[in-house]
Amino acid sequence: MRIPSRLEKIGRGAVGNAMPRAGIDLHAFAMSAGWTVEAKPGYDWDGLKRGPRAFTLFQYTFAGEGRLRYEQKEWTVQPGQAMVLHFPHANRYWLPQRSPGWDFLYVCLQGGEIVRLWRELIAMAGPLVTLAQDSPTVEKAVDLYERMKDGAWRSPYDVSRDAYAFAMALSAELSGDPPVRPRPPWLERVERHLQAHLDREIPVEEMARAAGYSRYHFSRLFEHHAGKGPAAFLAELRMNRAAGLLRNATLSVKEVAWRCGYPDANYFCKTFRRAFGMTPGEYRRGGF
Repeated sequence: MRIPSRLEKIGRGAVGNAMPRAGIDLHAFAMSAGWTVEAKPGYDWDGLKRGPRAFTLFQYTFAGEGRLRYEQKEWTVQPGQAMVLHFPHANRYWLPQRSPGWDFLYVCLQGGEIVRLWRELIAMAGPLVTLAQDSPTVEKAVDLYERMKDGAWRSPYDVSRDAYAFAMALSAELSGDPPVRPRPPWLERVERHLQAHLDREIPVEEMARAAGYSRYHFSRLFEHHAGKGPAAFLAELRMNRAAGLLRNATLSVKEVAWRCGYPDANYFCKTFRRAFGMTPGEYRRGGF
């Protein structure tokens, strides 16, 4: 596959975004980007060992090949394919021994809206997708890399705008529909209500009241906008809260379970293992 001439002019490299954004809550933000060739067998990333902070990856292959494992499935990543991943998660990608090298462009993003969108896109299209090198998504990825390398952004809001534009290009290309719209205000209200009461049982009727809908109408709308049912959405919030609390060494696993709405610590441990592929104790000892 021929490298785009525009990318060749920019040149290879790996850059991080040092733009300060203290006190600014942005739903989309570009963290890092690069165009590089990995040729050493030591190139190996485990999605559960990349720190506790949620972020996403788009990595497009121009030449060579890599290997991807996502949960229980495994693929060879070939030219014209892009990995669409979020972290922390049970995924791993690496350079296989037989590969002559792996030439790729990557972009890492942060932000609650970005992580939510990535999960929806993976559920719809899978973690490995095929894109033309002149596709709008790849063009937007090159834009992000160029602007980050040149230091062209004037403010965090400029970064957020371009990161969101890239995410919308990917969404439109994978879905074949108009870009996914931001979540409606009623869904934001529901999530805030859940976050405030994760230490207790929260029935669907209560969620519906927070949204301002009947239970029947709420359940139908919720899955359409959130990509999963209310129970699964709540369980995901509980697990994310648990992962954060486990980094506080002064709290016992039983206390973490209680604060996340699990009065039965054994059931909490089983649920946590299903979500993260390890027990709460292993997660804590691993320093995730």
